[in-house]
Formats: sequence, structure tokens, C-alpha cells
Amino acid sequence: MAFLPSFIETPQEMRTKTPDGKDMVFLSGYAVFNFKGSGSSWKRDDIWIPIGPEWNPLYDVVPVVSLASISNRHHAVNAGWAVDNCRWVTYNRRILLKCRVAIRDSDGYLQRLAYQATAIGRL
Repeated sequence: MAFLPSFIETPQEMRTKTPDGKDMVFLSGYAVFNFKGSGSSWKRDDIWIPIGPEWNPLYDVVPVVSLASISNRHHAVNAGWAVDNCRWVTYNRRILLKCRVAIRDSDGYLQRLAYQATAIGRL
């Protein structure tokens, strides 16, 4: 079942205009949460990350999401962490990043994702 981050750390936003007058916004930050592994098989779930301002309309988004904080409580045995994919949708006029994350290890944790996104539309 999908989950939301506990909070967004250091959300950054830079706005500019395209030559044809559309709004272009560059967004970055860290999604903070706690996702724990459950054993030797991959555990996968979706994290939904709402970012940026409200749009009307939003034309396109180019998101990139990567691991920013992982840990292991004891010895790592066949451990693994991953961001499998990242998609975007518009939700309540905002960008919602839908990211598939994975972890393998009974005492492994995934705690932060870093995101960067470029968006074009009308604010």
C-alpha cells in the first residue's frame, strides 16, 4: 500500500519563463520516511511525494529520484536498496511523484529519497 513521506526536507524551487510565456519550475528536496525491509526477498512499495506549487494547467514534468539515506541495524546479509521507477501525476493541481522503492534485508532501512524535477505549465 502506498505511503507518504513524514515530511519534505529543504524543498527548493526556482521559477522562470519559457520564450513562449509558460512557467518553468525547477524543484528539489528530500523526502523523509522510514521503510523497513522484511527478509531475504525484495519488499516493494510506492511512496507518493507531493511537490511544488499549484498549476493550472501542468503540461509536463521530468522527475529524477535517487536514494539519499539507507542503513542497516546489524550485519548486512544479501542486502539491497533501490528506486525502481518514478512517475508523476497531477493531484489537487500539484505534482505528485509516485516512486516505486524496494529493500531486501530483515534489518535494512530506507530513510530518504532525493528528488529533482523540472515542470512546465501555467502557475
